[in-house]
Amino acid sequence: MGLDRLYRHAHGTVRFAAEGGHALRMPSLLSADGIPLYHVTPTDLGFEAEVDARHYRQAAKAARRTGTRIHLLQKIGLPFWLFRNRERWGVVAGALLAVLVMAFLSRFLWVVQIDGELEHYTEAQLRSQLRDYGLREGSVLSGLDASAIEQSMMIANDDLAYIAVNFRGSTAEVIVRPRVRAEPAPGTGGQPANVVSLYDGVVRSVEVYAGIPQVQVGDTVRAGDLLIGAIVETAYGRSSIKQAAGRVMVEHEETLSAAVPLTEQQLRPTGEVRRVRSLVFCGLEIPLGPTPSGEVRTEIQERQLTAFGTPLPVVLRLQKHHLLQEQEVIRTEAEAAALAEKKLTELEQTQLGQAEIRERVLTGRTEGNTFLVEAHYLVLEDAALERQFEVNQ
Repeated sequence: MGLDRLYRHAHGTVRFAAEGGHALRMPSLLSADGIPLYHVTPTDLGFEAEVDARHYRQAAKAARRTGTRIHLLQKIGLPFWLFRNRERWGVVAGALLAVLVMAFLSRFLWVVQIDGELEHYTEAQLRSQLRDYGLREGSVLSGLDASAIEQSMMIANDDLAYIAVNFRGSTAEVIVRPRVRAEPAPGTGGQPANVVSLYDGVVRSVEVYAGIPQVQVGDTVRAGDLLIGAIVETAYGRSSIKQAAGRVMVEHEETLSAAVPLTEQQLRPTGEVRRVRSLVFCGLEIPLGPTPSGEVRTEIQERQLTAFGTPLPVVLRLQKHHLLQEQEVIRTEAEAAALAEKKLTELEQTQLGQAEIRERVLTGRTEGNTFLVEAHYLVLEDAALERQFEVNQ
């Protein structure tokens, strides 16, 4: 429908009103001659319609045959516009140039839109990968292979369950969906396995899902000791091999430490911020100002420009450069101890996050230019580790 309307606009149409006589016979006569009417609307005395400009004479003949009067209401289309502006060649030339430029630019990809997200990839990383596989702003549309790009992305991203690259005009819509991994139930993997201990400690509870328990509450175990066996004897005296699984809570000791220098050189903000704007056109950055030299901490803000709600292939990038200067930092032992304890708290979250801390003893001392804090823990956590093995037939 859009191409048909564009074709009529290029050749010109006229809108007319038909009144009196047998006006309603005109559409049938014109249709018999292969002349279509567009946008026909009834009136009290007849109808209004549009017809191609080159067929207006045939419409006038059909009106005379039916005793109908027709009145020209409007001339529509490029030929009439050019005739009205025949003395304004600058406007005409500019319009023709704009059409040619738009026709040329429509051969290229200008906007890449991403629908969806992946857990381990940011949108910037996904765009970088797409550019590596050829999907970049400014590429010739005829040279882009959507299926090849999809296949390359699927191979490169294990977290990707689905990707589709759809081209709509000069815009590429990339739809990504993450892979959902279902965790198998304990003991259902099928591969024979024992459960051994991860730590040295004392067993505080035993919960068996599959297999035979080899330890009891209160037993002392060492790392690698068997906790749950995979060989199970049936009531008939036979034995079978399973994938042992369970939860064995072991109380054990852990030690963490953190060191903080009493004096050190650090890069610190001077308070001066320099803003540098740039335009990014089809992946090419055009700076609009000088970039400061020296050590800086940079924050980047981006905004894609639009025209009447349509995204343009131009991104306005603002870089905030916070100037840094090397300064000597001197800490007291109390300040160093407080900072070291803060680091210990972060280590606890990463290394003992799943454990229940039952006891925590801190010691601190100065070693040269460093204040060292050590923490000794008594923790309770699951020590069960499945260790697979092969069965000789």
